[in-house]
Amino acid sequence: MNMKTSPNDVSNNEVLKEFKKLAASVTGQINEINVRLGGIDSRFDKMDARMESLEVSNQEILEVTNTFATSVENRLGRLEHDQARMAVDQTRMSATMVTKGYLDDKLADLKSDLVQYTRREIERATR
Repeated sequence: MNMKTSPNDVSNNEVLKEFKKLAASVTGQINEINVRLGGIDSRFDKMDARMESLEVSNQEILEVTNTFATSVENRLGRLEHDQARMAVDQTRMSATMVTKGYLDDKLADLKSDLVQYTRREIERATR
C-alpha cells in the first residue's frame, strides 16, 4: 500500500495522539462530574439527617399539641360546671328578687298610709 500522502493527510500516530488527548479530557471531565456528584451525595445525606430530625420534631409537636388539647378540654369542663352553677344561682336569685312593680306598689301604699296618717294628725290637732 503505497499511497501518496498530502500535506493535509494525518498520520495514524497523530490521530492516536489526538484521540488520547480527547480521552484524557473526557476522563478529566468525568472525574470532575464524579466529584460534584459526591458533593451532591453528601448534601443529600445531610438533608436526610435533617428530615429525620424533623420527623422527631413532628412527633414532639404532636405530643405537645395533645397535652395542650387535654388541658383545654379540662378547663372547658370546669367552665361548663361553673356556668351550670351560675345558672342555678341566677334562678335562685330571680325567684327571690324584688321587681320594680312590687316596689312601686309598696311605695304607693306607704304614700297613701302617710297621707292618711298626716290627715288624722291634722284632724286631731284642729279639734
